[in-house]
Amino acid sequence: MKRIPTPQRIPTPITTLRDLPHTSGWKDCFALTFDDGPVEPWTADLLDVLKSFDAPATFFVLGSRAAESPALIARMLDQGCTVAIHGWDHPHLPDLSPEERGAQIGRTRELLERQTGKDCRYVRPPYGDVTDEVMAELADAGLTPVFWSAHAWDWERPGADRIASDVNEGLEDGAVVLLHDGGGDRSQTVEAVRTVLGEAARRGLRPVALPYV
Repeated sequence: MKRIPTPQRIPTPITTLRDLPHTSGWKDCFALTFDDGPVEPWTADLLDVLKSFDAPATFFVLGSRAAESPALIARMLDQGCTVAIHGWDHPHLPDLSPEERGAQIGRTRELLERQTGKDCRYVRPPYGDVTDEVMAELADAGLTPVFWSAHAWDWERPGADRIASDVNEGLEDGAVVLLHDGGGDRSQTVEAVRTVLGEAARRGLRPVALPYV
C-alpha cells in the first residue's frame, strides 16, 4: 500500500452482504468467513465439512501460512471458495507505520494473487481494528475491508454447541459470519460449522462466498 495525500478517501466497509452492490440480487444468502489460516488439520477438516454441504466460504488467510500451504489454497479455489487477505503474520495494523502496513498487506496480496490467479481485493484487518488512516490506505490500494455481522468467540473454544448456538442467533439473510481455522485447536469450530450449515438448510438460507470482482 502507498500513502495518499489529503483529503483521504475512506472505503465503505463490508459488514453484511447487502453492503456489496454487485450482489443486490442475492436473496436468503449468508457468508461463512474464516480467519488466521490455513492451518492443518483444521482448514482441511473445514473444507471437508463445506464440501459435504456443497457450501463455499471465504478464507482470510495469513500470507506466512499461505506460503507454506499452497495445496490448501488450491483446494479452497477448487471448492468455489474465495481467498482474501488477513496480513502476513497477524499484526495490529494501527500500531505499525504506513510502510509496515503496506508491506504486511502488499506482500500477502502479491502472494495470493500468484497462488490464485485472482484479483484479491478483500482484506480483514486483524482483530477488526482500524483507524481512519488505515482505512484510507486500504482505499488507496483498491482494497475493501470486510468485517462481520455475527460471530461466536470460537477462538475461546467454549464448546461446539455454544459456538453453533451463537452463530445461529445471528444467522439471517445477508449475514457475514466470523469464525477461525487458525490460532489453535479448531476442532470445536469444525463441528459447529456442521451444525450451522444444517440449521441454515433448515431455514432455507444459502451459503455463499464473497465474489471476486
